[in-house]
Amino acid sequence: MDIQQHWGAIRNVVNKALESNHFCAVATVNPDGSPRVSPIGSLILYETGKAFYFEEFPKNMRLNLDRDQRICVMAVNGGFWHWLKALFKGRFDAPPGVRLTGRAGARRMATQEEVKQWQERVKRFRRFKGYKLLWKDMRYVREVIFDGFEPVHLGLMGEGLWEERKE
Repeated sequence: MDIQQHWGAIRNVVNKALESNHFCAVATVNPDGSPRVSPIGSLILYETGKAFYFEEFPKNMRLNLDRDQRICVMAVNGGFWHWLKALFKGRFDAPPGVRLTGRAGARRMATQEEVKQWQERVKRFRRFKGYKLLWKDMRYVREVIFDGFEPVHLGLMGEGLWEERKE
């Protein structure tokens, strides 16, 4: 499937997943070749096939990406009403999830614009103590270039949600 053609839908799924679950599952490769999955809540998709996330806490993920840049992100809309409506109707109105594959760049200092985008996402939590402990001073990011995606298929309930456009 063409990532460029479906980028708008992919962004919608990822944003809904972040709204409902507050994180995406991000897989990297351990030194022994086994997978490692980490929750990342700061993923921000922008231009087609491009994203970045803040990398402050995941030590093993950081070491894995410094050695092997391959990355896989799985985002699933966990919204209660999204699922209840689909179960009632017997089909989803919007794609329930997506897997993205690509490569991560080197860890670097975030730009002011990247920090601004992140702070906009978490601004509603600024009055809480946990905000200061987790998110106030996010400084490091990694860019990710996605070169492939695969919808999360749930049988007949999601049939036709990712149709290829005929041009």
